[in-house]
Amino acid sequence: IRDKVDTASTDFFVRLKEIAHLRIDFISQYPNLWEFLYSAYNEEHPDVMSLVKEKNETLLQGSFATSASNIDWSKLKKGITPEKAIEIVTWIAEGFVSKITGNTSADAEHYYQFDEYIEYLKTGMYGDE
Repeated sequence: IRDKVDTASTDFFVRLKEIAHLRIDFISQYPNLWEFLYSAYNEEHPDVMSLVKEKNETLLQGSFATSASNIDWSKLKKGITPEKAIEIVTWIAEGFVSKITGNTSADAEHYYQFDEYIEYLKTGMYGDE
């Protein structure tokens, strides 16, 4: 996914939608692999939990460095930092993914409902354009 992200767009929410669509395509194409990766990401067994957390942090930092490059953060409303914007988006995305993971009856169109949440976030976080 990281290699397919078009970093030419400087709009945070355009980039977010692109990443979400790439992930949706991956989930739709490889649902069993996604279930495995999702369960590994959330592993809580004490023998491996710290190692999994460390690997996840490393992956997230590398992913963020690529995904967030060239973003025009000046569009954010006064008082909203890039870090807070990313944190809020991450919480909402994790909640959405948690809700849809394991839903074998859902198709790709169901997953694209996340676009609606992205638009709400954009309206709430961006100043007047």
